[in-house]
Amino acid sequence: MASRNLSASDPSQLSVDHLMESSEDSVAPLINMNRAWTTGNIPSPAPNPSVLQRERSVDTLMEEIDGDVALPVASVVQLHATGVNIDYSSPWTVSKQDTWTGSGFCISKKRILTNAHCAQNATVLQVQRQDHPKKWKAKATTISQDLDLALIQVEDDEFWNGAVIADLAPSSLPVELYSEVNAIGFPTGGSTLCVTKGVISRFDAHTYVHSQLEGIEDGTRNAPGPIFILQVDSAINPGNSGGPAVDRRGRVVGVASSGQTFSQNIGYVIPISIVHLFLDEVSNLGKWTGVSEFGIWFQNLESDTYRSFLGMADYTTGVLVIDVAPTGPLHDKIRPGDVLTHIDGLEISNQGKVPVTISSQSVFVDVDAIVTCKPKGDKTSLTVLRRDELENGDKDKTRKRKLRSIQISEALTPLSPCVPRFHGFDASPDYVILGGLVFSRLTMPLYKCFNPWYALSDCVDKFKEAASKEVVALVKILRHEINIGYELNDEMLESVNGIKITSLKQLASMVRVFEKKVGGNRHQISQGEEKGMGDDGFIQICFRTKEKKQEPKLPDMVLERSCIARSHKEICESHAISHTISPCLLQEENNIAD
Repeated sequence: MASRNLSASDPSQLSVDHLMESSEDSVAPLINMNRAWTTGNIPSPAPNPSVLQRERSVDTLMEEIDGDVALPVASVVQLHATGVNIDYSSPWTVSKQDTWTGSGFCISKKRILTNAHCAQNATVLQVQRQDHPKKWKAKATTISQDLDLALIQVEDDEFWNGAVIADLAPSSLPVELYSEVNAIGFPTGGSTLCVTKGVISRFDAHTYVHSQLEGIEDGTRNAPGPIFILQVDSAINPGNSGGPAVDRRGRVVGVASSGQTFSQNIGYVIPISIVHLFLDEVSNLGKWTGVSEFGIWFQNLESDTYRSFLGMADYTTGVLVIDVAPTGPLHDKIRPGDVLTHIDGLEISNQGKVPVTISSQSVFVDVDAIVTCKPKGDKTSLTVLRRDELENGDKDKTRKRKLRSIQISEALTPLSPCVPRFHGFDASPDYVILGGLVFSRLTMPLYKCFNPWYALSDCVDKFKEAASKEVVALVKILRHEINIGYELNDEMLESVNGIKITSLKQLASMVRVFEKKVGGNRHQISQGEEKGMGDDGFIQICFRTKEKKQEPKLPDMVLERSCIARSHKEICESHAISHTISPCLLQEENNIAD
């Protein structure tokens, strides 16, 4: 079974290559050392000589360190997985089956900790201990796409007989820059356990590469914010993902996650504080709900002139708030035009950075990282400067107004994005077919199928206006005589028969009514369903447009209502589609009806 690295021919690699073209000021691009993919007879890449010099064989893994501490190699397991990806552009289909391997390690409560990208979409998952040839059946119980972490359960007690539990360092353990770290796992190039030795070379914060590949558009309001990460010079190769990174005392200080393909010995490790953040919430809530989010979009204030215009003192630094999430806890407390100067007592620079002390050094990270690392319920204190309101009768709106300092304390939470981010978490491949027009809610997995999807890119870079509001988009047109003459316009659905569409479920309800109404026969239609049907025999469809149109607005597409049921039957038969409405939406409709 051969292994392959992600290459430019992979859709996910193309996404990362796009990230590599970002500005020099951005965090260095990451290549997802996803999992050791295995298909066909593609040869493994040649081993890096510098890496081989650092690797140690299984015979020497249990050598003592500092006289009494050994590496926890017996706790590390290899994952064997087979799975398929959903094709969001044709949501009634799946992509080809793939097989891959990864690493993980045993922790308390009979759990295995690994990366999300090692366990997601697996239809068959097995684990193998390094000291036993047997493979045990397993299943992923919790997956965090934003943290790239997952928990796996093995129910067979035989697996746990003799299994060694890794010792997790406490979440309060300070990060020691330049201290020794060992990455343990099952990388490509062999079938046995391998250890690579290095040091922690950098402490940073950014959006994890797996999250960017799966559903976060970095640099937009869609992104929850950067998360702490460690850079190590231990080689982290495909297959290493999910294995532990341990210190000289044998304690797990992080989870190997990703590396850079085009650089020598640059790997990335999820720090133990983030690991405990994940494990503690799963223990308390039974699930992971996402990282807490700032919900504030701001502008840097590097311009001395702009700060003077705002009335800021020369010694005052901060950032200018330009947007606040309507559904976030700070919506009624912070306003556009406020200047954010401090978070938890830390001074915010004019570039939106805050100092964090690591090994007696000040490291500047994005202000959002102070929020994303917090457990749910922990409050965040903020200091903002706000200009005084104009007094009644004061007509001189150009008069310089004084800034007053305001203290705010609030527990920040995960936010529901305008475009759902992750498959299986807040996104699902639901669809509705109306006269061959395939509609779906806009999600990041769907967006990335057409990336760049310019017509709907603005939806990604905005906060969600209301909890129940969805963006419904036209994905494709299944050709049939009912839709001759219409072209795919990549736009957002605005209304059907004059009724504004705010969710895919609402559209599904209307389509079910259209399918009942055959040949003008209304006896199957209830009085409530009659609303919005229209009396002219047509279904009028309007899309959102950025261009100014005539008033009253004419529909962009018109379908003959009496032909809907017949066209749906013929379209489903010709394209081997079981339903014109995805089964999940049908189930929801039936549950409501019951």
